Amino acid sequence: MDLTRTIVVAALLCTSLNAHATSFDCVKAVRPVERAICADPKLSAADSAMAAAYRADLQRLPSDAIGKLRVDQLQWLDWLQTICRVDDAQQTRLSAAKCMQPLYVKRTKLLRSAVSSSEDVLMLTRTTYLAFPSDAGATGMPTTYPGFDTLTAAWPEAQTDDADWAVWNKAMLAATQAIAKQAAGTSTTSTEWNAGDAAGNDAEAVTRILGIDQDRITTNTTIQLWRGAHPAESYGNTTWLLDAHRALRASDIFREDTPWQQALARACWQQLLDKVDRDGIYPELKGPDAPQLRDVVRSELNWHPEADGLRIDYPEYTVAPRFVHPDDSIVPWAVLKPYLQPSFTLPGK
Repeated sequence: MDLTRTIVVAALLCTSLNAHATSFDCVKAVRPVERAICADPKLSAADSAMAAAYRADLQRLPSDAIGKLRVDQLQWLDWLQTICRVDDAQQTRLSAAKCMQPLYVKRTKLLRSAVSSSEDVLMLTRTTYLAFPSDAGATGMPTTYPGFDTLTAAWPEAQTDDADWAVWNKAMLAATQAIAKQAAGTSTTSTEWNAGDAAGNDAEAVTRILGIDQDRITTNTTIQLWRGAHPAESYGNTTWLLDAHRALRASDIFREDTPWQQALARACWQQLLDKVDRDGIYPELKGPDAPQLRDVVRSELNWHPEADGLRIDYPEYTVAPRFVHPDDSIVPWAVLKPYLQPSFTLPGK
């Protein structure tokens, strides 16, 4: 971020606490981004709404977390001006406003749910926004924002000094970075975000909390890529054992000397037939013994332990085409009881 851009972004961020129709005084607007906002009523309203959501978050956060949110907001503002080419002399205010308005709406939606409480722990959604200069002509693939490849990411972070949650925070950042960097083809061992992670991408990576039960926190990490005929999606679930400082393993739930994989596959196969016409399932899946189905049901990345049973997600293209994509299966604990570890505590108990 260059010095001039830093000053402009910081000014917008600081003045977002003022009570104007926009987050700053349009009478004093001199920068291209300010003039573009003031010239468009919808964008002005979106700017005001975002400022209100940002203010509300600041009021709910402790001082150290306020600093984190400000850093993330500064980065978003800079990213916005970059990909919408706000400072480009050839960019009209109308074009800049058309680019910025939906991004303001999306950021506001995120801010409105960025601060929450889970199990008496305050959570803040952290974000990063990356842009990398691109040449669509070289790849033949258009990008959402002409001239830039982009990667955005969001993940939950517990705002507490508790050591167990600190380990979980690192795990959530690592999970989000891993799926994003894997899509970018960059190093998955780096713990830093960098602009190169956006190269060749038009993507959004998000980690969300699905549920918290006792010391188990289940999250879903998803990446969507908007290149090609339709969006591509990849995801995985993680059930984190807070006290053990690690992800849940199959052996935490099932006794290894039992045919639990076959039981899961049978239950899921029957539910697939109930949910989807047989012709909608890939023909090579002949039944519960099909290797593709076994691979899905035995992977912890597709699991979400719930009060009613073990939820099994079906990743895209594993059991059916995208347009058929079946709903998740929930295998009741009663069905799985003969295979469970005596030490496993059912969710909700």
